[in-house]
Amino acid sequence: MSSRPTYIDATPGPLFAVFHPPAAGRAAAGRAAVLFCSPWGWNETVSYRSRRDWAEALAAAGHPVLTFDLPAVGDSAGSPRDAGLVESWVGAVTAAAEQLATLAPGRAVAVLGMELGGLLALEAARRGAPIAALAAWAVPRDGRGFVRATKAFSRMQRWGGGPGGDSPLPEGWIEAAGFVLSAETAAALEELKPAEAAPPAGLRRALVLGRDQIAPDRQLVDRLAGGGAAVEAGPGPGWEDMVTHPGYTTAPAGTMETFARWLAGEAAAGEAPAVVVPDGVETVIRNGEAAVRERPLDDLPAGTFGILAEPLDAAASGDRCVVFLNAGAVRHIGPNRIWVDS
Repeated sequence: MSSRPTYIDATPGPLFAVFHPPAAGRAAAGRAAVLFCSPWGWNETVSYRSRRDWAEALAAAGHPVLTFDLPAVGDSAGSPRDAGLVESWVGAVTAAAEQLATLAPGRAVAVLGMELGGLLALEAARRGAPIAALAAWAVPRDGRGFVRATKAFSRMQRWGGGPGGDSPLPEGWIEAAGFVLSAETAAALEELKPAEAAPPAGLRRALVLGRDQIAPDRQLVDRLAGGGAAVEAGPGPGWEDMVTHPGYTTAPAGTMETFARWLAGEAAAGEAPAVVVPDGVETVIRNGEAAVRERPLDDLPAGTFGILAEPLDAAASGDRCVVFLNAGAVRHIGPNRIWVDS
């Protein structure tokens, strides 16, 4: 069965998601449902194809899989200028986990959290999100480490903003590869300290993976184990190959195998209820005073995907339309949803 685009109700606006139903003949097995929590920024962009292939491989093996875009990212509502964005991100993980539990009843929800997505998933689990198992791959020790790495990446670039090279961004904002963090968002991220906070009470199992030659954080492993979770730790090869130049990215075969082996420990006994495949849906996304109706176009030629955006008032649409194509590896939404906000 092919993947199905859908929307998830969340605050402050709807989240765009894609549900990958388990393959026919394997749907009744009680294999865990998997929620992908993606990296941020350029790493999210260049790893898109690898993560899509990963989700499809898991669905072929019998796992219901849900991927989603964070608020102000991809096809979800919001803007990087929004206040309280980190709280919205954590709430989005919770909303996505709850939606997956509804779509795949009777199955444990296991999260695959990558980089910033892993930090947000840890915080959501700590606040009570229905996450039974969590694999944290290439997750920095804390939000401060993520912000520090993003600043370092930003300094490697030379801003081309015209004479003098002055950036048009407000003071304290960070731009890295065309993606931005507001000063407020960066400060809020620095407060995420999963290795120091109380461990998630409802987490039964955890897998903490490093990234290529960097070992997993021992303090995080000990903290999760101290909360009663059965914790495994090990290497996470393939990260750099997944987030390299988009023309050369490859799926992380070794880490995919490690995750599949670990995930097998979440299989439920006996058969599970049938998954609920979402029907075609649409949503309304508000951008300032404007309100736009959006719906996925999944009846396009194979391998092609799009979002149709139109005014709520059909009479205001006029007699013309505009088609935005993706720019190479950059998805159709553009950095920071720039083509959507336009």
